[in-house]
Amino acid sequence: MKRSILVVIVFALLGFGGVREVFGDGDTAAQDYNAKLTPVLDLLASALDGLGKQSTAAANSPALLHDRQWILLTAVHLVSIRTVETELQKIVPPPRFRPSHKELLKAAKHYTRATFLYQKGIDSASSTMIQAAQAELSKGTETMDRAKSLLSKP
Repeated sequence: MKRSILVVIVFALLGFGGVREVFGDGDTAAQDYNAKLTPVLDLLASALDGLGKQSTAAANSPALLHDRQWILLTAVHLVSIRTVETELQKIVPPPRFRPSHKELLKAAKHYTRATFLYQKGIDSASSTMIQAAQAELSKGTETMDRAKSLLSKP
């Protein structure tokens, strides 16, 4: 998996977190939403970062694809990414954040699809599946950027 794609995703997520100033001091609904959303996005950023590191390590040493420790740690990151979609579905955003939250859910679906493709790619040593996973990760990033843009609007 290309490291640059994963790095872009992580920066997109971290950039998304950087617009937290839209959650004003007096808006308790927005603050509650932020309090629920922040740990989910932090989990996603951490898991994508971890997956990126695992992918880079495997690209540098393909024998890791058969290493039990590498496989287990990679699986943890994949499951963490999948968890994000479920957690985002549990969050009910205030009305002004609904368009952005809808985009977050779409992005999470792309990331979830990417994890299954990535897993299949590893299990079958299929570069085609891994490339498909990369395409889903890119779609997730594009959708995350839309969410960030909507959140930044007054």
